[in-house]
This record gives sequence, C-alpha cells and structure tokens, in this order.
Amino acid sequence: MKTTSWLIMTALLLTGCSTMSKVNTTALTLGMTKTEVTAALKKAPDNTEAAKYNDQGRKIEIVSYSQILSEEATDRYLLMFVDDKLTEWHHAPLFRKANTAANQAVHNN
Repeated sequence: MKTTSWLIMTALLLTGCSTMSKVNTTALTLGMTKTEVTAALKKAPDNTEAAKYNDQGRKIEIVSYSQILSEEATDRYLLMFVDDKLTEWHHAPLFRKANTAANQAVHNN
C-alpha cells in the first residue's frame, strides 16, 4: 500500500500538460492492457508519471490522461498498470491559480 501511495503522490507532482482531447473513462475495464486502454480512449497517454519494479519483480506504471476544461482547470486521470494490466484509475483534477480578488489578497498579505 505504501508503494501505491508513493507512486500516486509522485505522479501528482510530476504531471505535465499537452494537447488534450476528451477522456472517456466509461470505456475502461480493469484488466485491460495498455494497448487496449489506448484504443478505448482513442489517444495515447499524456505522460508516464512513474514506473518501477516492486519487491516481487512486478512492473508498476502510472500514466496520465488529461483534458482541458477551462483556463483554470484540467481534468486528469491517473491509470495504474501492473505487468501491463490496468489495475486502477483515479480522477486527479488540476487547478491553475485563479486570478481573483480573494486569491490576490491572500498572496499580498
């Protein structure tokens, strides 16, 4: 469990943005291969966020898929593969700093 948490936290810190199309997670099924996921989502992942072999020699990878919602927000999904099989995914939205009076007041004090 610590390994999973570490990988997810690392992935959250390392994510970048690219040209993004809609991410339809209803097309996903646990157990799909990375190739099947790419075909189902009709796009390649934006990034490989983390990869390692665990103590049992199993390959663990986290990839991200994103779509821009607005100037302030990006919808992002982190998908975990173990030995090339989808084992879980998480919605992990990104929010850019909003240019609001409240936000400016906080940063000016």
